[in-house]
Amino acid sequence: MSKKGNYTIQKEFINKLKDILPSNLSLADELSDLLEVSTDSAYRRIRGETVLSIDEVVKICRHYKIPFSPVSEENPNTITFGIRPLTN
Repeated sequence: MSKKGNYTIQKEFINKLKDILPSNLSLADELSDLLEVSTDSAYRRIRGETVLSIDEVVKICRHYKIPFSPVSEENPNTITFGIRPLTN
């Protein structure tokens, strides 16, 4: 995949994070803490200058409990959803 393709998917992913993050929190600070990188490194990922690794994407998705939908959108017969377990 070309760098432009990577950037497009990463940009969509970052925009999704911006949408779900409370407005009083800094995305750069959140990513810096979560990924254990400097704030400058977090900003490079946000701007698309540094490509997020698959491990970083998985860590972000697990932390924020979001699916990585740009990948699943390639298969229109796929549905991603969460459930709450049934208990007595």
